[in-house]
Amino acid sequence: MNIWTKLAMFSFFETDRLYLRPFFFSDSQDFHEIASNPENLQFIFPSQASPEESQYALANYFMKAPLGVWAICDKKTEKMIGSIKFEKLDEIKKEAELGYF
Repeated sequence: MNIWTKLAMFSFFETDRLYLRPFFFSDSQDFHEIASNPENLQFIFPSQASPEESQYALANYFMKAPLGVWAICDKKTEKMIGSIKFEKLDEIKKEAELGYF
C-alpha cells in the first residue's frame, strides 16, 4: 500500500478537544478570519485582503489536492481554527515536512 492510499484512509482524526478533517468550502469565513491577519501567516503566504482572495487560496492550496491536508476544528464550536499539511512528502524515504498555521 502506498503513502497516498494510507493518507486517503486517514482523512479524519479526533482528539478530546479537536478534530482534523478535509477542508470544506464552507470554511471560507473562518479561513478568511485567519488569513486576513498578517501576524498569523507572515512566514507562509501574504495575508488575504478580501474574502474572494481567501476563497481562491482555500480552493487552490488546501482543497485542490486534499490528501495530507487537514482543517483543524474546535469540537465545541465546530469552528475551523487552523490547518496542518504534509509538505515535501518523499514516498521512497518515507519522510515529509509538516506545516501548520
